[in-house]
Amino acid sequence: MVDIHTHVIPGLDDGAPDIETALGMLEIAASEGIKHLIATPHYISGERENSLSEVRSRYEELLEAAGSKGLDITIYLGSEVFLTPELPDLVRDGRVSSLGGSSYILIEFPMASIPVYARDVIFRLRLMDYVPVIAHPERNRLMARDPNLLYDFLEQGALSQVNSTSITGVYGRTVKEAALTILRHDMAHFVASDAHTCGGRAPRLRGAREVLLKELGRERTDALFEYNGLAVLTGGTVDAGEPERVRKGSFFSFALPFRKSNAKRR
Repeated sequence: MVDIHTHVIPGLDDGAPDIETALGMLEIAASEGIKHLIATPHYISGERENSLSEVRSRYEELLEAAGSKGLDITIYLGSEVFLTPELPDLVRDGRVSSLGGSSYILIEFPMASIPVYARDVIFRLRLMDYVPVIAHPERNRLMARDPNLLYDFLEQGALSQVNSTSITGVYGRTVKEAALTILRHDMAHFVASDAHTCGGRAPRLRGAREVLLKELGRERTDALFEYNGLAVLTGGTVDAGEPERVRKGSFFSFALPFRKSNAKRR
């Protein structure tokens, strides 16, 4: 499996505080069957602005420590960039890292709102030939309440990533139902751990994978946990498929897809 969203580099954000915790997280990931993992430390303008040189230095130290443990896992560098009007400039100026050096970049929305400049940021990134991947949209209160807000960003060319812990219920029933609704309507393209610790937010994917095998079948589940992540790492193109709007008035668990007659594959 491929985990495209983790906070495993020690001492950079609210993830692993030290190298011992980081190595423990990597051991858990390897035991889960994760073969490829992208370290995505937070970048938040005005609050957490680690320089990319510092991030790379800590990343190299982690690679060396992991190598000494003989772990069967490959670690790549990325960023989780908090949404700001200047986000395209941060990418252009090399102040943040895309996912494994690819054309895909992980972006985070506020939990309680959707900024008015969000569409413009996505538009500008697409003009730069970057594909924004929206991290855990199910945890954004507005998108959880109305996943069609996410659909509109997908129509712009964005992709999305759901947290494994959302699927297994760590954040409660509302977030779990939002995650499953997004997945059932083909609005998600990756499932990742968003791991911060060795505890409740560890890099575990297996439990969520078992849930989705029953919900979505093997082909779709394999794409979410493996093939789409590999496409990012190998310079391929993620098949975004045809997302489906959620029919208004339907409760998440029973929401019926509403297909546009002129839907396009991207």
